[in-house]
Amino acid sequence: MVQIKIKGINKDYHVFVEFDDFDACLQELHHRLLQCSIFHTSALAVFFHLPKINDAQFLAILQVCEQCHIIMKGCNVETEKPRIKILQKTLGNGEHYHFHEPILLLGTIEQQAYVVSEASLYVLGNMYGSVDLLHAHCQLYVSAMQGNVRICDSRFQNLTSFSPAEVYYEHCTVKLKQLKEERMWERQLQ
Repeated sequence: MVQIKIKGINKDYHVFVEFDDFDACLQELHHRLLQCSIFHTSALAVFFHLPKINDAQFLAILQVCEQCHIIMKGCNVETEKPRIKILQKTLGNGEHYHFHEPILLLGTIEQQAYVVSEASLYVLGNMYGSVDLLHAHCQLYVSAMQGNVRICDSRFQNLTSFSPAEVYYEHCTVKLKQLKEERMWERQLQ
């Protein structure tokens, strides 16, 4: 499968490329770029959006551009998205945990548990312990919590939420955002 889309966005040409056969992709790319360059008297500047490729493949694309009198204005190469590791466990009292990747925890963080994470943490369960997220871009998503949270250079804050919540970092402080307002639950009970 080879899919090449050429779009005009903000007076610039953008080429979106997807493939599972690189040689077929090069042939199709050469054909499509040659058709575009025929209508221009000077070299055409194009911005490329490419899947993850190696150096040899990138050089081959540059050679096709040169043959078709195309100037590569820029290139956006997909990177691997971090995978979320799923952990089905209760993090017990008095235990210390250190995570290096995003974690989806199916369980509870008990009151005396201490969790340090270098990536975002998603808890489908209750959080009663302490969570220390090391970087400003890290977030904590939790079903319910009554525990301590610190993100980046902020101080530990005792947070309580009886409904799903997002905890994030903003201007050196930890912020809590309710994902389902408690007032909605109260209205449903009446």
